[in-house]
Amino acid sequence: MEPKTNNPRIDEFRTEVADLNIKTPADSGERTYLLVGIVLMVVGVVLILAGYWGASGTVILVEQIPYVLSGGFLGLGVMVVGAAMFVGYSLSRYLRF
Repeated sequence: MEPKTNNPRIDEFRTEVADLNIKTPADSGERTYLLVGIVLMVVGVVLILAGYWGASGTVILVEQIPYVLSGGFLGLGVMVVGAAMFVGYSLSRYLRF
């Protein structure tokens, strides 16, 4: 129960706001974006390291290209998607605040 004030206008405003039944914004569904974003960034780093490890096993350039494409570029793409999800969550939480 709201405390009564000496100003009837403030009491009327509080009553009208309480009658609106406005729900506070929840972020339960958006927290998934945060977790998936973090996981994708970690997977991207692992893919880049795997690509480097595979390419470092040979000195022939033609044999290194598949590792650069699959590990490097794919890992970078996965990291960018993860970072976008993380930033999206962060911005939505900030703007809700």
